[in-house]
Amino acid sequence: MVTRQITIIGAGLAGTAVAQCIRSILGQTAKIVLYDSKPRSIAKASHYAISLAKYEIFSNLLMNAKTDAGRIQAKQILADVQATKVDLACRRDGQAMNQVQNPTSVIHGRFVHALTQGLDIRWDHKVKSVSRKDEDKIVIDFENGHSITSDFTIVADGVHSIVRQSLTEKSPLQVLPYVVYNGVKTLDPTEWKEKWFPVFDESPHAIHKHPYRIDLQGLPPDETSPAVLRYTYFRPAMYCIYNLNSLDVDPLYVPSRVKSDARKIPKELYSELSDIGQEWKDPFAELLSMESTKSDKILNWLVRSMTLHSDDADQLAKRGVMLLGDAAHVQSLITGHGANSALTDAVKIAQFIDKHGLEKCKDHIKQYYDENLKLWESEVQESCTALETSRMKPE
Repeated sequence: MVTRQITIIGAGLAGTAVAQCIRSILGQTAKIVLYDSKPRSIAKASHYAISLAKYEIFSNLLMNAKTDAGRIQAKQILADVQATKVDLACRRDGQAMNQVQNPTSVIHGRFVHALTQGLDIRWDHKVKSVSRKDEDKIVIDFENGHSITSDFTIVADGVHSIVRQSLTEKSPLQVLPYVVYNGVKTLDPTEWKEKWFPVFDESPHAIHKHPYRIDLQGLPPDETSPAVLRYTYFRPAMYCIYNLNSLDVDPLYVPSRVKSDARKIPKELYSELSDIGQEWKDPFAELLSMESTKSDKILNWLVRSMTLHSDDADQLAKRGVMLLGDAAHVQSLITGHGANSALTDAVKIAQFIDKHGLEKCKDHIKQYYDENLKLWESEVQESCTALETSRMKPE
């Protein structure tokens, strides 16, 4: 009888997806416990659309569950996922997608919520520290005073993974020289219908001129949420544009800021967006005006990159630690690859456990890393290249 517990750190998209994939393989033979830092009350709060190009391989694995109970559960989960799909209005790089149903466009928070179905999730468990125990285990201490010892841990706690940072020495996060700010504006139904729906429904109108780019995403109103307009302002850090020396400072590029300072927005951003807005007609000029942006919810995004070093992977394997998603390979959030990579990793881990068996798979974790490190490195490099190619050359 299989008794080993699978500990998963992180109950976001990557964590819940891998848990459901493993359940489809093992059914009830394995005890899976997820720990997440968020309180349950905000677990469904992220209201933005993502496009899942890898959704099919994920859904196919769930539908091919090995037990009748697993297939019934999969049908319910996928039915709930179906309800999260949206008509996604989006402009990027001067290209528009009309409001046509995209089968892989989902609301992030609702999608993750659908994947939590049937899972044992311990909310309010923020990792405080991670230490090594014996030669093959780790001890995870949580800020709420709880502590666990694990000999098989799947880590899906994202870019800032405390587990990865605590157990690796050669895989640091790098902050790339780009300025990125993401704004959210809530619209009333009339404003959406009269002002913004035509923008997304008609021919492309680029908000894109060297050296900056602004991507727009519109979510129409539904029975539970108002219309939302998201915009992401992106440009290289100033010294990359003008070849300034190291003494010159870009007030919008703050690579050393702590995570909690993401909401501290430099006043220069409002001026910069307002100046850009004057180059365009309404509603874009109005959107970027100082009066408008100061009432929006804006976050500073640092563009990070990380590839897992093979020496660190070997040490993780010895302690039964499998990383996936952003915890394993950090790609630019601007390119939108993270969610799809997480689904792919989730399927691979489930197939890995199926191949080696739960009781013996720990002995083969090094093989999991050996098979994926080069691919992850390539994906990270492609993500960085995509940032460069997304910029228009000077006219």
